[in-house]
Amino acid sequence: MKTLETLYFPDTAILTERQLPLFLLFEKVNLLAPVEDDFSSSTKKPDTFMDSRFCQVHTPYPLGEDRQRFLYLINDIQNRKDDYAAQLSNITLASMSERKGTGDDAKYQIVSSLLGRDSSGSEDSNDQHRDLLWQARLVLKIGEMLDKEEEEVARSLVNLDESEADLFTRLKGEDDEDDDLVTLYSDIDKIKTKLDRPRTDTIGKRLRAWFRFAGGADLPICPVWSTTRQEVADILFTNHDKKHQHEPEILAALHLPTILDLSEKRVEEALTEFHEAARDLLPPILAQLSETSRTPNSEEVNSWEETLKSWQNFLDTSYPEEQFGRISVSFYRFKEPLAHYSGIDELVEGVVSPHILAVFAK
Repeated sequence: MKTLETLYFPDTAILTERQLPLFLLFEKVNLLAPVEDDFSSSTKKPDTFMDSRFCQVHTPYPLGEDRQRFLYLINDIQNRKDDYAAQLSNITLASMSERKGTGDDAKYQIVSSLLGRDSSGSEDSNDQHRDLLWQARLVLKIGEMLDKEEEEVARSLVNLDESEADLFTRLKGEDDEDDDLVTLYSDIDKIKTKLDRPRTDTIGKRLRAWFRFAGGADLPICPVWSTTRQEVADILFTNHDKKHQHEPEILAALHLPTILDLSEKRVEEALTEFHEAARDLLPPILAQLSETSRTPNSEEVNSWEETLKSWQNFLDTSYPEEQFGRISVSFYRFKEPLAHYSGIDELVEGVVSPHILAVFAK
């Protein structure tokens, strides 16, 4: 039985080893990229993830002849230090959060000017759709840029903390050598802590931009969608509660290692080794979680609990927490497909989505 695939959202790139647990749970992680073959602006092509058989990148609406113009714009936003970049970023983010109405003309004029079109006259529906896609791409790429900058700042802070701790240790005369694997886990944990701060408003704009970009696209069919952002889950939970007067049903919570031992093997080899070791346990768990048709009976519940215990025993024996760390992933079943809770009513039928959401959290 093959491990299930997932669609990772609303992020559009794999930037860090903190996203490794995605590849432990799923044999293939799909994600949407705003620009085709773009590994030169805000992200570099990590050969360990995005260039491996475990990750499949999709660009539902290729830019084609407009690709270089868009990348030039992104590069300009990233490198210019005057008010232009900030103003463009703010206008773009604001435009994505406006409801359809009096602000539409201004929204179309913003992107029309970037595309070199005359926006004084009325636009047809194709031009308006193209403009909305451009806005969504800009929001998603700006989000990538912000993520990368935050990651670099967090790493710098971790390095600074470690330098101070090392100096303090040397002054005390206690220069003990830590295990490399434990140190790596500790570093990742510190980076995640420094990155974890409320950004619900910004994440909400990115989430709407992602659904806008995915609207009407031929998305990979995945019975589970995944996010590593609790803010995204909270937005979807809130929209579910507004619509049904209750939050989605939680199906189960599993633990996964935070890291793998990469001292003598490549990431792809380590992932393959993990999948082989978990082959008898993980696929049946995921297959049962993806079932949305009925509530299990008492016998099935007992069997399920035993399966979860077996999974935990496997982790404790083969990947002990003190060496490999732990992250939890919780599975939620929504009453309707996830796109119904995007906050963009006109896209409800335009995005084929599952009922199941996997939320990765510390």
